[in-house]
Amino acid sequence: MDERAPLLIHKWFPGGHLYFYVAYPLKMRLIGLGSLNDLHKFHWLKAKYGKVESGSDAYYITPSNNFQDPAEIYQNLFSTIDKPVVIRQLRGGKVARYWFVYRLRCAGS
Repeated sequence: MDERAPLLIHKWFPGGHLYFYVAYPLKMRLIGLGSLNDLHKFHWLKAKYGKVESGSDAYYITPSNNFQDPAEIYQNLFSTIDKPVVIRQLRGGKVARYWFVYRLRCAGS
């Protein structure tokens, strides 16, 4: 995947956490694709970070405790959604939740 591939969100939560802990430190673009009601202030970040260009790829991250299937959200926007990389989040040596990192490939026009 292109190192400039953005991180997509469709709701302000967990979008705010993903922006603060993932996108901002990695200098990734974070693009909100969704309604104003769901995105809140992330709706206006589109002016800063742009849009998903036709033919480009993107990432999507979702936690197990608030799981949202990217195929249901972005099925008409990307030709392929790869199986996720699964990351375990531990607390006190026990799994607290899982994070699913998806690669969304080849955005349509």
